Amino acid sequence: MNTTANQVSLKVISDNELQEIRNSIAELKDMVRAKNEESLTECYIESRNVPKLLRISNKTWQTYRDRRKFPFIQIGSKIWVKRTDIDAMMNKHYIKSKV
Repeated sequence: MNTTANQVSLKVISDNELQEIRNSIAELKDMVRAKNEESLTECYIESRNVPKLLRISNKTWQTYRDRRKFPFIQIGSKIWVKRTDIDAMMNKHYIKSKV
């Protein structure tokens, strides 16, 4: 019977090294959490911020939403718009120069 395949190797580390590992894991968790939140805000814009971004009035923005000129997400009273949808609408209405 081959016993080497079933052997476990143990290493001893100090309390300081263990604490460093724990701290590193906590930092990584925080970085991943922050990145996930950043990704969400990179993809979606709160509806209340869109008029400022497009430099239009709140009334115009409401009219665009009512007429479904932009797709949006609504959960309860909270509304979000995908940045890519705003870019697509802007590109759709892009007027090229004649030069």
